[in-house]
Amino acid sequence: QKEAQRAASLMKASYTCLKELDLLVCYDARTIKKVLELVRRVDPDLVLTHSPVDYMVDHETTSRLCQSACFGAMAPNLKTGARRPAKAVRRVPHLYYAQPFGGRDIVGEPIRPKLCVDISTTIDLKEKMLACHESQRAWLRAQQDISQLDDPMRKMAQQAGELCGVRWAEGFRQHLGQGFPPDNLLRSLLGDLVRPVITYYDVASPAGGLEISAHNFAFHALVNAPSLDTFTVDFTQGPYGVAFEIYETVPWLSASQNAGVTH
Repeated sequence: QKEAQRAASLMKASYTCLKELDLLVCYDARTIKKVLELVRRVDPDLVLTHSPVDYMVDHETTSRLCQSACFGAMAPNLKTGARRPAKAVRRVPHLYYAQPFGGRDIVGEPIRPKLCVDISTTIDLKEKMLACHESQRAWLRAQQDISQLDDPMRKMAQQAGELCGVRWAEGFRQHLGQGFPPDNLLRSLLGDLVRPVITYYDVASPAGGLEISAHNFAFHALVNAPSLDTFTVDFTQGPYGVAFEIYETVPWLSASQNAGVTH
């Protein structure tokens, strides 16, 4: 707890510990109520949590707890049993999942983020915060032969940066299930620091029904989508070839909703 408190203080953040133990984080009524009470007390606009699939069950369970707490914090009939309970919130907060450790699931398959945040100006602070967790560093050295936590952190940041065209980034996926807000609040708050994930194609061989010429950017699309009304294409020369983004206009969405539709 002292290590986490020191890390939080470096970015002038408050810190609350729910005092669940390593390897014993459970998805049960008692723990759901604890997390839900915290969500009601803080009443956040945005929640960042672990990936639903990660290398450690504690992380996966924490992710589920956050999802349930965010969704249920509005329900006034769900009593937490706290001595001085907070009121039910008026809206479901925006929920985002961080990338799993190493960017892979439990069977080694890559998990690709949907958006990235440029952390090029704050990665040094992140490294200092990570260094506060000395007990974690010692444990990972002994269990997983990871001598320096900042090494895999910078590797993941570099990989995320390559996906969005910056040096260092963090990848996220937004929870868009029924009942959760669909707008990208992270983009609204951070502006151009939030970057779309770029898909790169080998210009020498067409893939996915798409053919790209690196010389004149001629674009040919085989679109099998009757709902597709119009689309525009942006090209970028990236480290792995020519990148492009397709912006759809979907007939049944409003103009503001269409502004967020990309593939």
